[in-house]
Amino acid sequence: MKYTIFTQFVPCFYSPWDYARVLDSTIDFANEGHDVSLVYCNGKAICNCRDNMSSNPRICKLCNKYRKILYEKLPKSVKLIPLSDYSSSLHSDYSVSFNSIAELKKLDYKGVKIGYAAFSSYLTQTRNLTPLLDDAFMNYFTLSLKTCCQYTDIVERIIEDTKPDVIACYNSRFIYARPVIDMAVKQGIPHISFEDTVNTKSEKVKVAFNTVAHNVDEITELIEAYWNSDKLSIEEKTKMSEGFFYNRKHSIASGDKLYVKDQSLGMLPDNWNKELHNILILNSSEDEFASLGEEFEGKSLFESQYVGIKHLISEFKDVEGYHFYLRVHPNLKNVHYKYHTALYDLFEGVSNFTIIPANSPISTYSLIDNCDKVVVFGSTTGPEAVYWGKPTILLSYCAYSYLNICYTPNNTSELRQLLLDKSLPAKDKMGALKYGYYRWNDENSPLEHYHCEDKMVHVLGKSFKVAVFNYGWLKKLRLILIQIFGKKAYYKSLFLPTKEA
Repeated sequence: MKYTIFTQFVPCFYSPWDYARVLDSTIDFANEGHDVSLVYCNGKAICNCRDNMSSNPRICKLCNKYRKILYEKLPKSVKLIPLSDYSSSLHSDYSVSFNSIAELKKLDYKGVKIGYAAFSSYLTQTRNLTPLLDDAFMNYFTLSLKTCCQYTDIVERIIEDTKPDVIACYNSRFIYARPVIDMAVKQGIPHISFEDTVNTKSEKVKVAFNTVAHNVDEITELIEAYWNSDKLSIEEKTKMSEGFFYNRKHSIASGDKLYVKDQSLGMLPDNWNKELHNILILNSSEDEFASLGEEFEGKSLFESQYVGIKHLISEFKDVEGYHFYLRVHPNLKNVHYKYHTALYDLFEGVSNFTIIPANSPISTYSLIDNCDKVVVFGSTTGPEAVYWGKPTILLSYCAYSYLNICYTPNNTSELRQLLLDKSLPAKDKMGALKYGYYRWNDENSPLEHYHCEDKMVHVLGKSFKVAVFNYGWLKKLRLILIQIFGKKAYYKSLFLPTKEA
């Protein structure tokens, strides 16, 4: 088989774990006897990338130094293709124009969704869901879109020349990945989207998708495949899944960031009245969902979580015997954009609705334990609420939409009926168990050739999080120093338009 693998078009010292994920599979394919071509940026074709829009030459220099050390592990059979070999594919006219975010998302170049790629990259970096389209924003996005177009031209030529049986890259959403995935789809070539996660031993492990990484259909297939695999018995998988939910509730690491470590298990709001029918609303980080791509648009009951919450208040503010609590997702505590801050204004003067701020020590899991039902917008707390025996209503399209664990109303009338039904039973938790095992399992292989660990390094009174690879001490030290100096250069030259509309 012929594989053409595209490394991330970003400073590799800034995302060393992700970059190593691609290289690890590159070595696997080469060792299996496949014909492997590895495409990389050497800073000589396109002078700016997602994390170096300022074209800082120092960042390129440090990236190249870091990359060369990592590449020493590659087998000699791997064909290295620098982007500069295809500089002739570039031209001077990459004019794009748009007057709104909606128009931006529709931008297409040679079948590649460059608008989605650019906006998804921007959201991940800034979390600004509704940016102000001022000169700074337009200039930045003109450059980002141009970069994506340039990369598309080069990707197209490389595919023509290498004629691969399989194309691969990391992720699928950003300007360094969307051209690869969309070109593969356009030409009918099977493709792989690399991802990584953490297993029960806290090891970084390899995951791969045959579509975009957040495709709900493929995620559902993976959930079922993991559950039906013969690596462990169903009893063992059930125990591992139960461990996932227990760890999440008690703020123990289980393959994801700990969002509730500053909460006090057992704490409830002062106005909690168990005589009422208490409904818990759990929102999520809306910017994260918005960055996932067009598959998720138009498949949720409301156009945004803000609109959904506003509807609930309007519909139920005068209904007696019910009390609604919105637990704002802790991941929003440092987000100062309106899709978060405007939520608090909705609750003013409404007696049967209470908002619990993102930084509140009130426990999400104590709320789940004591409430009568849960409303979610796609966060992991949906399957968690189901596991803990609560009838759960899902209002957004998400990874567990097809597991039949939540009630999914088709319209606001159905939603009202579900919320008013005090005898609504919880759904069977089998799908939640499958989801828990999918999120935390040992089905996937750990990085073998680029084993690395996260370490905090203290230099001159400052702390840096670095990836420490399994190299000899001298190269290990060089890699750590490049990460430190590279991150300093990155933050110093970073420019992102962050004003909100």
